[in-house]
Amino acid sequence: MKRTRLRNIVICSLLLSLLAGSTHCAAAEEAEKTWSEIRPFWSWSPMIWSGGWGKARELASDNVARLADEKVFTVPEGTITLSPDGIPNMGCDVRRVTEIKLPQSLRVIKTGSIQGFALQKITIPCGVTEIAPHPLIPCDNLRTICNLSTQPVDVPDMDEDSGILYGHFFGFDYYVDGEKVTEVPPGKTAVAKGRTFSLTYKLNKGTLTGKKVTSYQVGENTKLPGAKRKGYTFLGWSYNNRPETWFTLYDENSTSTGDKKLVARWKKIGVEKTGKKKIRIKIYNRGYQDNWPVACLYSTKKNMEGAKLIHLGVDHSKETKNVVKENEKNYNIKINKKSGLLTCDMKNLKKGKTYYMQFRRINEFYQDKHYYVNKRVLKKVKVKL
Repeated sequence: MKRTRLRNIVICSLLLSLLAGSTHCAAAEEAEKTWSEIRPFWSWSPMIWSGGWGKARELASDNVARLADEKVFTVPEGTITLSPDGIPNMGCDVRRVTEIKLPQSLRVIKTGSIQGFALQKITIPCGVTEIAPHPLIPCDNLRTICNLSTQPVDVPDMDEDSGILYGHFFGFDYYVDGEKVTEVPPGKTAVAKGRTFSLTYKLNKGTLTGKKVTSYQVGENTKLPGAKRKGYTFLGWSYNNRPETWFTLYDENSTSTGDKKLVARWKKIGVEKTGKKKIRIKIYNRGYQDNWPVACLYSTKKNMEGAKLIHLGVDHSKETKNVVKENEKNYNIKINKKSGLLTCDMKNLKKGKTYYMQFRRINEFYQDKHYYVNKRVLKKVKVKL
């Protein structure tokens, strides 16, 4: 009887363990799906934090300029016409596809029927007999167009008068046998070359460090100079009034185009021990509505194992007349609307421990309560309680 009972207990424990593992895996898969749908090209670390402001996930690398990993989509044989309605069965994968293989049965390609932001290569089959104007729009990252048909193919391009196509500057010129072209002749291959645009700077009382870069070429990561300002932490460069700041020129769509003014963003960050179990963070000279917020990661481990995250911002729907407050499990935040000073009092700390703190940029995904934390550390602080 005792052996039977023990056996049943062991079996139940194993089943519960397997169920818990399955639940954990399902939750991890769901989280991965959510973040990959938000930004299909970005690489993420497994670190995810939650708070009253939403969920935040750490970037595995700040280099979000990389193009999508190679993914080939094959249009089914038997397809005769491609239309602007899209390629059959391609669905949302259009954002990740780098090459589309067209069938030998294809005969007609209509305007705008071949689309895909990540698309880098396309081959037009020899059997195609009709190609409408501008079949490759939008295809912002298309690098190679191989035309095996008997018809010319318009390259993706911008309007010649305004320089703008679908509301943005196009980033490439196309060349066949060394000559710039607007269409690919039958039996020829066109190769893209990135256009060059200018860079100017607004330092906001800072000075440049490193070599000043005055232009960039589309499709190439451009390392930007640094900047310094006494008493301040450099958050990186922003442009076009966007909330993101970077140290290399790129944006979330993997390619930047057009002339840009790079604006240096700064934050004055102070950290002090205020008691045997208390640490206070102060953000000085901060605008009440902060478009360039930072987060603080802290841990008792030097390698930041098990780090907790503080989003140094607030939910403005909770604001009072003169002060905005936010109370979380591990910290309290208060912003004086008149002075702009943010104070964060950290809670539940351990006496006698050394706390390692990292300050990084944090950004929201278009007000959907998902945030990302940049990999780059802007400022490090160590506090012994």
